[in-house]
Amino acid sequence: EIVYTPVTGEVNTLTETHDATTGELVFVDTTGNIGGTREARIGVASGDNLTIETGDEDDKIILGDLGIFDGNLTVDGGTDQDQVIYQATGVTLGAGDGATVTAEEIDFWVGSELTTTDGDITAVAEGGTGNLQGVHVYGADLTTGTGNVTLTGEGGDTGNSNTGVHVTNGASITTGGGNIDIDGQGGGSAVSVSSKGVLIHYGSSLSVDGDGTITIDGTAGNGSLQNDGVFIVGADLTVADGDMTINGTGAGTLGGDGVSMTGTDLVGTGAGNILITGTSTATGGLGNQGIILTSTTIDTTAGTGTVTLSGTGSAAGLINNEGVRLSDTDIATGGNAAIDIDGVAGGTALGNNNTGVALLGGSTVIADGSGTVNIDGTAGAGTVMNRGV
Repeated sequence: EIVYTPVTGEVNTLTETHDATTGELVFVDTTGNIGGTREARIGVASGDNLTIETGDEDDKIILGDLGIFDGNLTVDGGTDQDQVIYQATGVTLGAGDGATVTAEEIDFWVGSELTTTDGDITAVAEGGTGNLQGVHVYGADLTTGTGNVTLTGEGGDTGNSNTGVHVTNGASITTGGGNIDIDGQGGGSAVSVSSKGVLIHYGSSLSVDGDGTITIDGTAGNGSLQNDGVFIVGADLTVADGDMTINGTGAGTLGGDGVSMTGTDLVGTGAGNILITGTSTATGGLGNQGIILTSTTIDTTAGTGTVTLSGTGSAAGLINNEGVRLSDTDIATGGNAAIDIDGVAGGTALGNNNTGVALLGGSTVIADGSGTVNIDGTAGAGTVMNRGV
């Protein structure tokens, strides 16, 4: 096993590259406290494990080219405010080997690739001080065979867009039978905007085969506007025989939806069910829905999976605090599977338009064969136009 530990007690910027001539991994350590640059060269053979630890202080670790490395990878930023940036391509870990990355902020950068045979890929970002996203998968490909992919992140405490886990720019997360688990906690302060728990957008995809499951849990952070629990735009999520479960809790003041999706496709090709639960705990204003789906498709017609939506709007809002809102959205099941939609609207005594379940803009809900469609809506509080369904 290879263990690389820079000088502790100093602020380190550690950049790793690969020397194709010698086959060595090259670590260049630039320290901010006393100045100067150190270089270490480490020979690596197939099957070697690699551990990188930076200890205390605010450190940055940049992984560039890992060469022929195919063993178990562990990166630990240690204490204080640390960032890990993964930029390597063409990395495939051997049987039984996985990757574990721990820091306050973790970035899998555009074009980077990390593949395991049966090992897990785990990233845990603990947030901290400043304007930062916990785990950021930006145009990267994370792939396992039968291993699991687990992303757990918390946003920073200053400024806007302190997202817990952010998957974007055509990023791809794929397993051949393992699970994908994403758990994000938004950060921010009382005046922050868009501190979402989990954000997935811009052509990104999550896909599992076999009995693998997709589980997404997002809790919004503090702030005044658009602090959604789970926010998905223009993405594709696919399961086979395992379930897809999405849970979101919105917060803030305005537009703090539990689960919000636009232009997204959720697909089940086997026995896997699709379950979405959204709750808004936003403290006022309008548009704090439990679940809002716009121009989105939920389709299990190729399999036998059921679809269940359960949403609760904010009890503190005034207007349009629906439990479940579908706009130009299509839901369809196959194999006689049921569709259940349950919405409880929020709102205060002076509010209006707080509907339990709202179906708008040509939305369709169709169950195949003997499959049932159950829609239950409970109107919220207010003076006028507060409907159940």
